[in-house]
Amino acid sequence: HMGRQTTLGTPIAPSPIPISSKGPIPHVLTPEEIRFVVEEFVEGARRAREAGFDFVELHGAHGYLIGEFLSPASNRREDEYGGSLERRLRFLLEIIAGIKERVGADFPIQVRLSGQEYVPDGLTLAETCEIARHLERAGVSSISVSAGNWQTLHYIMAPMFMPKGYLVEDAAAIKSAVRIPIIAVGRLHDVEVAERVLQQGKADLIAIGRGLIADPEWAKKVIEHRVEDIRPCISCNYCVDFVSRALEARCTVNAELGEEFIFQIRPARQRKRILIIGGGPAGLEAARVAAERGHEVWLFEKEGRLGGKLHVSAAAPSKKEIHRFTAYLIRQIEKHRVRVELGVTLGREELLGLHPDVVVLATGSVPTIPPLPGADLPMVAIAEDVLLDRASIGRRVVVVGGGGTGCDVAEYLLHRGHEITILELLSHIGQGIEAITRRWLYYEFKKAGVRLLTRHRIARIEKGHAVALDERDQAVILPCDSVVLAMGYRPSDEMAFCLEEGFPVPVYRIGDCVR
Repeated sequence: HMGRQTTLGTPIAPSPIPISSKGPIPHVLTPEEIRFVVEEFVEGARRAREAGFDFVELHGAHGYLIGEFLSPASNRREDEYGGSLERRLRFLLEIIAGIKERVGADFPIQVRLSGQEYVPDGLTLAETCEIARHLERAGVSSISVSAGNWQTLHYIMAPMFMPKGYLVEDAAAIKSAVRIPIIAVGRLHDVEVAERVLQQGKADLIAIGRGLIADPEWAKKVIEHRVEDIRPCISCNYCVDFVSRALEARCTVNAELGEEFIFQIRPARQRKRILIIGGGPAGLEAARVAAERGHEVWLFEKEGRLGGKLHVSAAAPSKKEIHRFTAYLIRQIEKHRVRVELGVTLGREELLGLHPDVVVLATGSVPTIPPLPGADLPMVAIAEDVLLDRASIGRRVVVVGGGGTGCDVAEYLLHRGHEITILELLSHIGQGIEAITRRWLYYEFKKAGVRLLTRHRIARIEKGHAVALDERDQAVILPCDSVVLAMGYRPSDEMAFCLEEGFPVPVYRIGDCVR
């Protein structure tokens, strides 16, 4: 039950405390209403067993209704359901007792808890250990240890900047307090990390969520000793972002998600020679799939390494995890014997001389540079040149564009001691970045003293300063040593001759060179 965290209807809660300063005051449950909700939980468990499920999990973590009763931050009641830890536990214990009475003492009940909430007056690890002891005495079969609530979402759905296994020590502490099995969670999709948790006895089981979205065959590949074939989850929270907007989940690294039947990789009926131009993420994935289907695949990349814009995306300190996906793609094309040519740019005759049956253009995109006065000054750099350490940058920097790339540049330069001003035309920075990471970035920028000028647009650049216009077209002078343009990308028109009418080979365009 979502309790006060619901987005539909009137929220209910143990106390009249909203989830945020802008949230509605929840309806306070009366004792009679509490007993009704307990009955609903019990009936839900009964239906689950009747439907053939082997056990149920009661979600007492993340600030949902059960967790709201457990937490002193959200439960300020003065009756039998609030106050002391024992009274705050009563709601959950009544649910457990009701399930055991109606569904059977042999029907396993697992409870998920937040080891810590990381909010003022929230649950502490010591309290959660005591809660675990009560649950063990009540006959709970196992406990899954998570953390946080709506106010600390980065502990629930940890972005890639959170350490792997960041909640393991909480699980270990609770494991030491009870004898029932404890489940650890929290960025454990790296096989080595997960195995170490179990070997060190810090948990009895591990739970993986997003890792199975990235690769549904995670467990199968581990059993078959094919760890190198596991498509790595990079904790980008792209899936979470889609679900939070009531859309079908999508995955940055797994294009097949939700379309597995359509995208089944079947052997090709006729083997063809496929030339792929561009070794970025789209080109690498196309090469992997084509080779897996049995085609002869040649991949040409004009740079001296594979990966393309993945290297740009992974440059910010909080996004190093992206390198794991790059390494996975390269491993896969090596495994399937894709022929790779680096540092090569093909002309029309050279390409046709290789006698391809199909050409795939994955030539990516190029930075957008508007006709801006002063854009050609030596103090001006392009975002990807900064992120790839190809530009010399002064101490005071104006970043033009506060989208994903601009935020990457700001973070990258902050860690190198620069003073940053971000100039953004929209009302907020981080457009296109999922909400949890965007909230964290905003907090980090504010803490570091980054100047955020939203609803401002760049007018011109002059030696020693940039000139911006606010929403009233008033000029704002920004003294600086460097200006970094992070104003988006446009499709590359490289290899455009392949698209000319009469080109004798079928051509497909994929990735950023399309849009």
